[in-house]
Amino acid sequence: EEEEEEKVETLKPGDGYYRPEGEFIRFRESANEFEHFIWIPLGVFIWFCKWYGNRGPSLIRESLEDGTIERRPYYIRIAVHKPETMKYDFQTWKISKHYNFHLLRLTIKQEMNLKGIYKKTRMWEAYCGSPYQEFVQTLSSLTPETIFIDKDEGELILEVKEDSSRPWSLEVYDGRVKTTSTTTTTTMSYRTYNEDTGSGFFEEKGVVGFSNLGNTCFMNSALQCLTKAPQWKDYFVNKEYKKEINIDNPIGTKGDIAEAFGNLMSHVWSEYDKVTPRKFKNTIGKRAPQFASYHQQDSCEFLQYLVDGIHEDLNRAYNKPTIEKIEVVNETDQTIAERARREYSYRNDSIITDKMCGQYKSILECPKCAKRSVTFEAFTFLPLPIPGEANNVATIHVCYADGRPNEKIALTIAPNWTIQDARQAIADLLHLDVHHTLLVSNGYSMTQFGEKEDASKLISAKDVYVYEIIPRRATRNLFEKKEAFSTTEAPFMKVMVRLYGSLATFFKQRDMVFCVEWDETMTYRMLYETCFAFLKRYLKDTSTLTPSTLFSLKSYYGKSMDESDEVVGKATTRTIELTLNESMISPENLVFSKETIHTSYERYESSRNNDVSLLDCIAKFEEKEVLGENDKWYCSNCKEHVCASKTIELWRMPELIVFQLERFQYTSELTGRKIDRFVDYPIDHLDLTAYHRDASTPFGEYDLFGVSDHFGRLGGGHYVAHVKVNDKWYLFDDSTHRVCSTKDVVSSSGYLLFYAARSQTPCQVGQKKDYKKQIPATKEAYQQTFF
Repeated sequence: EEEEEEKVETLKPGDGYYRPEGEFIRFRESANEFEHFIWIPLGVFIWFCKWYGNRGPSLIRESLEDGTIERRPYYIRIAVHKPETMKYDFQTWKISKHYNFHLLRLTIKQEMNLKGIYKKTRMWEAYCGSPYQEFVQTLSSLTPETIFIDKDEGELILEVKEDSSRPWSLEVYDGRVKTTSTTTTTTMSYRTYNEDTGSGFFEEKGVVGFSNLGNTCFMNSALQCLTKAPQWKDYFVNKEYKKEINIDNPIGTKGDIAEAFGNLMSHVWSEYDKVTPRKFKNTIGKRAPQFASYHQQDSCEFLQYLVDGIHEDLNRAYNKPTIEKIEVVNETDQTIAERARREYSYRNDSIITDKMCGQYKSILECPKCAKRSVTFEAFTFLPLPIPGEANNVATIHVCYADGRPNEKIALTIAPNWTIQDARQAIADLLHLDVHHTLLVSNGYSMTQFGEKEDASKLISAKDVYVYEIIPRRATRNLFEKKEAFSTTEAPFMKVMVRLYGSLATFFKQRDMVFCVEWDETMTYRMLYETCFAFLKRYLKDTSTLTPSTLFSLKSYYGKSMDESDEVVGKATTRTIELTLNESMISPENLVFSKETIHTSYERYESSRNNDVSLLDCIAKFEEKEVLGENDKWYCSNCKEHVCASKTIELWRMPELIVFQLERFQYTSELTGRKIDRFVDYPIDHLDLTAYHRDASTPFGEYDLFGVSDHFGRLGGGHYVAHVKVNDKWYLFDDSTHRVCSTKDVVSSSGYLLFYAARSQTPCQVGQKKDYKKQIPATKEAYQQTFF
């Protein structure tokens, strides 16, 4: 705090301060001077606007004292906190990156008419309208460039009071910022300002909270688990990683991410109670813009980027070779797996691959010739589907043409399937002619899907129906056209049976719908006979009935359709209303068949009610799937792309495993849901022996040491972590932590599961290798080397 009665000179644009009017227009990052724009004096710009009109936004920038023009000034939201303040009124100022905060403080007092009234001031950094950090440094040493790192905007609050006899209304108590006034007391989150600096008294090394920097709970949760990996502590805390930093790796960060993580590990395992990982976040945000903002992110996506960044910064492989993929035949799986692992190590060799890299076997099989292709791929994370959840299951109602009752089925939608794939799968499941099945949403309106549309739409669509179209020519393919049909060109007619009075009561619905194939030769008499054949399923005796006495037809627009030999015209609407003659139908003659349940739906419902374990999720991960139309595989035997079946089998498990339970499911770019189903995962003795198909794998049992938990809805919510430190379990919720019970560790919020093998090996510093020199020069020599 300082006494302030200094005189402030009138500020000019060249001083680096500007309080603009109206909307702020910013340059794109990719905009280049002379290529996309040029600077002209303001006076010239005004004349141009008078002559030619102002046809676009005005991007006005100030020329600084040194003659430079600042393209991206800082946009700072500024508010004043007075003792009686109840709500902040923020104003946006545009400020040069060199403008120091001491001059800014004086300018705020002058611009907001505070001079002479409030003699004491303090300046706070704010987030989302709330102050959380007082600037204790000399303000003349601070500029926007030094405070708002890697971003061009921020928030500041100037706290003022009349004299030193009055208390400050913003005070810090126990790590919280409390606002005290005569009428109210509120509490806001507080975080230390110093970058990656620890604070507080530790109760046990490693039990350290991470300050929330603004929606960074996803980062804090993942870091709590990763920093407690038992294999990594000595390697990073003792600075062994520095011996392996590869500054020459073109796809690395020249050691920035590895250094940031190593420094954070040193703070975690020091004598601190809380760490503010500001520098760490800025380092990640500089390399990955998606993590530079203060929006909620996915903890797994963050963790994958972090682990990959550490791997590339510590990669021992340099001068990486380009390895040609060679199809291997007549070799054992063990031989092919060893070759794939060796090839992978030529480009990837680090502490990450030593401890976290596993291997799975991928099998593709041609449905026509049964040719199999076997490859082996490396992994560091295992995404596991949750069995029994509708994340990829669509519920569909089937309306048959042969008189059977409607049936409800459950269809598993494979990745990359189109509507055409889904129709084919339904036809195969129910033994129908795929050329005479119509797949629509909302059965009565019959909103048809195009053949090439994404089949995932079936999962979120309302009331999906499959209509078996009553055929006229069995060999005809009604869906040669790939997009949805227009009203008058569809090769079928939708017949809506209107039910009124006692009929509606009997059938427990107002309308029924069925489909009839249409072609150019169809007459109205044929249409009546086809509809009559469909309605017979609901009547015990039809011997005394004829089509015209049982019902009448009219177009959707009300035009009557008499039973005649006139051809149904092509321009006729494809929707027809059928009205039953209720006087001709006695209640005793009616037959009502309730919708039946197909075995696929029974299995689906049964699986949803059963308990699910982590091993069930792994088994689901290994289930066979059929590739869709957009993901076909080229069969070298058939010489064509086919919808092959794909099976994944775990082959070699790493020493440190991260399982991702797929709780977030997206049915489109904008819609999705979160699965909160409970999955039982063991804390000790997870036996993965059955999944170690590689005979050389030394690991069998694993113990859980960390869980990243997510609470709340998709796209928001909150992350915490349950982590084992020195044989005790702790709950870490940003900067707070407490001892917890093992019963709290396993819950329906578990998202990322961290397991370590019981038989661990110490981290070792390896040697940098030029793998390019180790690979034979020719393909023939390469083959001989391995086989």
